[in-house]
Amino acid sequence: MAAMPTVSKSLLLFPFLLFLILMPLATSQPPFVKYYCIDSNGNYTANSTFKANLNTLLSNLISNTEIDYGFYNFSKGQNPDKVNIIGMCRGYVAPEDCRSCLNNSRVLLTQSCPNQKEAIGWYDECMLRYSNRSIFGVRESKPTYYIYNLENATNADKYNQVVSNMLGNLTARAAAGDSHRKFAAEKQTSSIFQDIFAHVQCTPDLSELECNQCLFGEISIIPKVCAGKVRCRIFQPSCNLRFDTKPYFVPTSDVLTPPEAPSPLPSITATTKEDNSWRIVIPVVVPVVSVIILLTFICIYSRIRPGKSSESESEADYEIEPTETMQFNFQTIIDSTNNFSDANKLGQGGFGPVYKAWRKWREGTVLNIVDPTLNNNSRNEIMRCIHIALLCVQENVASRPTMATVVLMFNSHSLSLPIPSEPAYLMNARGPLDSSPSESRSNNIPNQVSTYEASISELDPR
Repeated sequence: MAAMPTVSKSLLLFPFLLFLILMPLATSQPPFVKYYCIDSNGNYTANSTFKANLNTLLSNLISNTEIDYGFYNFSKGQNPDKVNIIGMCRGYVAPEDCRSCLNNSRVLLTQSCPNQKEAIGWYDECMLRYSNRSIFGVRESKPTYYIYNLENATNADKYNQVVSNMLGNLTARAAAGDSHRKFAAEKQTSSIFQDIFAHVQCTPDLSELECNQCLFGEISIIPKVCAGKVRCRIFQPSCNLRFDTKPYFVPTSDVLTPPEAPSPLPSITATTKEDNSWRIVIPVVVPVVSVIILLTFICIYSRIRPGKSSESESEADYEIEPTETMQFNFQTIIDSTNNFSDANKLGQGGFGPVYKAWRKWREGTVLNIVDPTLNNNSRNEIMRCIHIALLCVQENVASRPTMATVVLMFNSHSLSLPIPSEPAYLMNARGPLDSSPSESRSNNIPNQVSTYEASISELDPR
């Protein structure tokens, strides 16, 4: 009889001990590197059709074992309850690890964003996002999140150059991928630094051009936030990149290690290296540059002219570094326009006559404006240079390529170029050009907002 109380106490302690044993199994998933709950696209309720569609897709995400290349994009339902979902793992992640990462993502993201119709979360090895709007094949750079290590490289300038070359070459490789994978990574050994690991990745539903634009956009962030840092990660919905001096993947046949450093592309610090292509480019675009110079005078005058502005911008917000590549003396411009001959005149404006390039392009005789000394060079190369120059002076500013795209156009001859529309000067040259330069339009560019928290920085969605 005396032993009964002891047995009773043991029985009472058993459920508590069982709880302690099982508690680690019930703990939440590891935290995201970062996640966003997007409130602007509305909310759903627990018993809604949207919630049912979302649960179905999230279950299918990890049960689909046929996909072993790490990209999942599914949709279910009809508007307004339609759900679109994208799951993507890094290219170096094994299929079973990929599904494990996505499983953690689906549980944690719905817990973190319990009723938002749009959300996105990043782990180091995978990304999960869903929305009630179309997100397939759409390049999106917001929200952007970046994180870096506070440790600086011993030789920051050299390190920046090596990283820039790596990311530039990886971008070209990744963008050329197929609809299953747009990913590239490599390990590079330098005599100055220890091993450098890097990767870039796009969602494979993007086109080659869109992938290039997305990754070049991320590369352009590096000088502002983590230049010279030994480790940096940048996350966006459509692409991501990372470089690190510590190994975070194992090089395989899919992650090639080049025997020698790749030939340098335009670096992060905007330094360029002369090559034969520029010897062709400069003489070819001389006729076009005369037009660009006139447009530049107009833009400068309109910006410095006192007057009303809907949004003022600080000079410190935007900085243009001078470059020697496209500078021409006055005699060169005189020669290119045949001493400003009226035969080359397209119109008359407040800043004087405008000269031809577009007219010859439309007539199919654009090679007539090329310096005769270049006759032995590639006609296709010359035509491509003029084509790109005309794209840069189109009337619609939104149609003009970015500098990242221009670099891509010069380096990737497999990339087809769009048809250029009429230049701005030609649109005005059709009638009397009596409008004042003060009437020129201004584009208001919203400033990016960044928040620094120790080694973590954010760019809020616009």
